[in-house]
Amino acid sequence: MFAVENALRSVLADYLEECFGRMDWWTLIRNARLNGQTYAAFPNILGTPVNPAFVKAVWRVFDNMTVAQHINDVTGPNKTDEFYYCLTLGELWTIMQADWPLIRDMFASDAALGFTFTKTMFNHTMRVIKETRNELFHSNPIKERKKIFEACERILNGLQFHLGDYDHDLGAAQYVRVSPTVARAQRHVIPAR
Repeated sequence: MFAVENALRSVLADYLEECFGRMDWWTLIRNARLNGQTYAAFPNILGTPVNPAFVKAVWRVFDNMTVAQHINDVTGPNKTDEFYYCLTLGELWTIMQADWPLIRDMFASDAALGFTFTKTMFNHTMRVIKETRNELFHSNPIKERKKIFEACERILNGLQFHLGDYDHDLGAAQYVRVSPTVARAQRHVIPAR
């Protein structure tokens, strides 16, 4: 699931650089916001027409950004893809669905996929992924594994990745357990399960 989120960030960054001609296109919106303009000042980004909802979604990211490290990461000159690493999965999803005609070509064609990948299907798929991610974040078990597997596979396949490749790489990963350095004491409780 986290592979899907990272794949979306990476492919979106490259794709929007291709669309707008600059990796740091988002700094134009950042700077306009700082200079007192509104999102309505952007009928296009560097000559590429965009839906106002797309600009508004990016604008909101800056409005809602509160993590000091994220603010620092997107502030100043000489920026590239830092913006994408500050996005929550929900923000990423909102930006992408805000201008589906622009974003759709980021994914493989319907002919290559073997089905019609509509905005409705994208939103349904992202909802499944986001809800499952929230369950994991709160240490809850995944209820419908087949459903989340299919959702992840649908997005990765659309991005020209194969879920089996990720699974293979994870299968080859080795975890080295680090021993605790604090001695177990009577005062330690068993964590909630």
